Amino acid sequence: MKLYKDGILQRGVYITKNRKYFFKNGVLAQGIQSFYNIGTATIYKNGLLINDLHIEKDDKLYDGNTLKKGKFVMLDYLFDYEFLSLYIDGHLAKGLHKGTYGKNGETYLFEDGKLATAFYNGKAYLNGKVYDKPINIKDTFYINHKPYTGVYPFSSDETRDSEMYDNGKFLYYVTLKTYLDQLEIIQQLQEDATNWNEEVSKLVDILTKNIKKIEDGYGRKLISENPPELSYDDFYPYDEYAQKQLLEDLQNIKTRLQGVPNAHHAQAAIEKGIKSVYTLQNLHYENGALLDGEYEGNYYKEGKLIDSAINHELSIAEENYRRATYAYKDEIEKAEDKESLTNELLEKLLTQVVATHAIATEHKNPVYPNAQASIREAQMTLENSVDEYRFIEDMIKTYHLSIDLMPLQQKMKEAGKALELNVALEDIDTQAAYQTLSLNKAFSGEFDEHGFAYFQMNLQDEEGVYKLNTNYAIANEKTNVWISKNVQTLPTLPALKSKDKENLYLTQGTHYIVVRGKPKQSYEFELAQYDFNYNKQAVWQVNDQQTTPIDLPYFKKKQVRIPIEITNNENISFNVYDARRSRDFKNITEMMLTNDATGKVYVVKEKNNYGRFFIELPKGKYTLTYTPPENVYGKGGVLNWVTYTPISLFNSKDVTTTNNVIVMEKDTKFTFDLMHMQNGYSAYFYLYDEHFNLIKKVTSDNMNSMRNFTYTIKKGKYYLRLSSFKMSATAK
Repeated sequence: MKLYKDGILQRGVYITKNRKYFFKNGVLAQGIQSFYNIGTATIYKNGLLINDLHIEKDDKLYDGNTLKKGKFVMLDYLFDYEFLSLYIDGHLAKGLHKGTYGKNGETYLFEDGKLATAFYNGKAYLNGKVYDKPINIKDTFYINHKPYTGVYPFSSDETRDSEMYDNGKFLYYVTLKTYLDQLEIIQQLQEDATNWNEEVSKLVDILTKNIKKIEDGYGRKLISENPPELSYDDFYPYDEYAQKQLLEDLQNIKTRLQGVPNAHHAQAAIEKGIKSVYTLQNLHYENGALLDGEYEGNYYKEGKLIDSAINHELSIAEENYRRATYAYKDEIEKAEDKESLTNELLEKLLTQVVATHAIATEHKNPVYPNAQASIREAQMTLENSVDEYRFIEDMIKTYHLSIDLMPLQQKMKEAGKALELNVALEDIDTQAAYQTLSLNKAFSGEFDEHGFAYFQMNLQDEEGVYKLNTNYAIANEKTNVWISKNVQTLPTLPALKSKDKENLYLTQGTHYIVVRGKPKQSYEFELAQYDFNYNKQAVWQVNDQQTTPIDLPYFKKKQVRIPIEITNNENISFNVYDARRSRDFKNITEMMLTNDATGKVYVVKEKNNYGRFFIELPKGKYTLTYTPPENVYGKGGVLNWVTYTPISLFNSKDVTTTNNVIVMEKDTKFTFDLMHMQNGYSAYFYLYDEHFNLIKKVTSDNMNSMRNFTYTIKKGKYYLRLSSFKMSATAK
């Protein structure tokens, strides 16, 4: 039999689709050819299939449709793990048998069909192969293929206890036995025995000289006697078990010693032993108890070293100030006694500053050499304290409080000197040289030795909205900015809030600008005017949905006029919102649309404080105007719009338009059928009255789900919004 392709003998190897024939270079391959895979084996002899082996779900080995006769080793797979299995007459083998895997020709020992770890014919096996190293097989320990008698391991490992064996059977842990034997002697002592001091000292001497070995042996002994339940990737907690039991042993002896006369040496020894066990746990024990609080310049919590005591005091001061700051910011606006509240915050900051100075003193003249004073932490805290000082100073100016900052300034200067830091607390210098800025042009330089940079700019526009740009984190609250037309008032003004640095409403004239950052740090500074887009088009076309938000700046004098064109009679929702989503954003409450041809003015008011303005307008060209909120000037909001499609609910079918308007001439009951159509999106059906009050809501998170309900819609005008729903409605 030969194999051709396009009239020419097929080159290479080829197995027919029915797998019955195996060709090599166009002729049946001679000899034995075997192909092994997980759970399958295909064997050819002289090109003809002789074995088609596979493991079925019943865990039996088949050759074609019948059980495989004789022995055969297969490659199997379970939970990402490949292994060999031995089958005899199609079933997993029982007992110990040897088998050869055809892929590599190696012979293995199997037990109950799986690779064996066993002792067989005078040899120790591991995973089916002869194993010449020490091994424990079914609770018998073998060395050189013989049950072992003696101490193991042979090498001296300071952390592992040796084991004693007799004819392969484990007897005890060697070092642990010495400890337990001595413990037994002590447990047998009567209270009036005269050798308590001697025996307890001997026990503690054994423990402290061999504590890691005893911990190892004790842990393995306890866990073998009472194995804990572990999750898949847990480890046996040998050390925890041993440490707990050792402490229990020693504490029991300590308790008994309370009734033993003249046992001072034993009591001292037992304290030494307890301390040695706690040391294993990285816990600190002195004078009969775990350390808790300050001890020799360090601070401990339930035996655990937290930090040096002086660092800990600083940490507490920082945390107290941090919490006080959160509370202050929440309460200051509504507080009746703002001065007392601010003084309380100032006292917390003063405590923090004093704590940094104490660290500097301890660092230079340590009282406790082992207690490390963190000089860098103190420096960072003092640097932050300068920023917090500025915050309190700003609050004093904002609320016109009578608070003396001199004591705090003095302590900060002293701490700065001790920590070798430049503490810049100076106020704005009204006599400084103010550099001239050009609008929309960057200016670079360096803050002075007190951290200030001074600028002036002459603005020509009657009014405008500006923003500060800089490489020096101008939006960060820790960088302060002041702007005024009167240079003498600058020291009395609070710094701008972060959001105000990007929303500056300025009028015509010369403005003095002061920026405070870090002393001698470089900056790049620019005052840029916002280029609003409301006048960038000759006319804005009202289509289904406006995707480009239109700027609505709030000017005091200038009237913003936005030209729009409506090509069809439309129901429109004009939407005004704050793109920055700030909490204190104030929206306009009404807008005016003047028909350019007729002069008719349509006034539309906001609905339910949602920033939505609903109106039905005939087609034509209009000018949209609005009045900013009272005494609120600057960047303002942005405008977009949505048009609503008029639909009739009477026998409507497969409605999918998102925004719809409905006019009902009379009260009518409808049956609604909703199909959730778009995968990955929540679907909703929202029905609003003409004042945009939500009166019916239906939602779905399940793709292809149906929602059916009956609802009566009363006479009037309604807005219907659909998302991911296909809707049909039938009047009852």
